[in-house]
Amino acid sequence: MALRSVHPWYINGKLTGYIELGEDVEQLTARISKLMNMELLSVVDKKFLDKGKWEQGLRMSGRYGNWDQYRNYVVVSTNNDRQYPGLDRILEVSDKDRNFLLRSGGGR
Repeated sequence: MALRSVHPWYINGKLTGYIELGEDVEQLTARISKLMNMELLSVVDKKFLDKGKWEQGLRMSGRYGNWDQYRNYVVVSTNNDRQYPGLDRILEVSDKDRNFLLRSGGGR
């Protein structure tokens, strides 16, 4: 999965197209994980994804994933194949509570 930024391209005040810059999230995850000496994973709320397209993208890139692993979220990038018991509970709480749980190592 890629993190993308798309911006309109204007020439003489007229929209002529769009310019896109993307970075593979897995490469970022691996770099950050190594620099910080920690496990790191990225999740996306399923409401922003189409299951069929997500699975197709995985197949095209030779990766695997489990749509049903968590109720409302899907892991899009990780630096290992571990399971994270309690992660579903952490992801479902409010942002304020989630930040505390993640910093304190809750949910293990």
